Amino acid sequence: MSNNIETRERLLETALNLLWRRNYNAVGVNEICKQAGVTKGSFYHHFESKAALFCQASEYSWQSTKQVVDEIMSPMNPPLEQLKRYLRFVFSRKFDIDAGTVRDCSYTFSASELGCDFATIAQTQRDILQRSITYNRALIQALKQADLLEKDICAESTARLFAQYFHGMVSFARIENNFDAIKTDMTTAIFRLLGLKQEHWFDPFDDA
Repeated sequence: MSNNIETRERLLETALNLLWRRNYNAVGVNEICKQAGVTKGSFYHHFESKAALFCQASEYSWQSTKQVVDEIMSPMNPPLEQLKRYLRFVFSRKFDIDAGTVRDCSYTFSASELGCDFATIAQTQRDILQRSITYNRALIQALKQADLLEKDICAESTARLFAQYFHGMVSFARIENNFDAIKTDMTTAIFRLLGLKQEHWFDPFDDA
């Protein structure tokens, strides 16, 4: 049983390392098996297809993300601290500063990249995106309750705008990866989307 779990986890980790850094169609099952050090028979014992592996790798990654965000959003942290740590986490999750590259994630592949696997993967993408929006909404509500915002914004629509901005930010960075500018722009954009009172503005990266 332990060997089966180890093999499955190696395949999931390999999916994260290969599929999420490259075009979905550029990575085949043979390469995944080679990198993971498993046979194709072992692959198909655990996953019926590359699309199935991709979906489960997305869920696998989400669980580690959830642990971090749950800790960030803990009621033990004041709302502004939650916001600061959340922005830092999002930035580190999406960008590899040392390598000067953008990290891919499960919901940044387009329909054209996924091809015939689009229908299979789309629901997983939507589910994970919706979970992210739920966390965004919880943060916005905490800020509202603490009277840190200038006006009574709609938490639901603003949570979606957060997600849209983060995805647009990644697309922009693939063309112009000036990470210092992206940090500044992200901070300003999110504060403006929130309507965060000017006296509460801060640099989330000042001690990073």
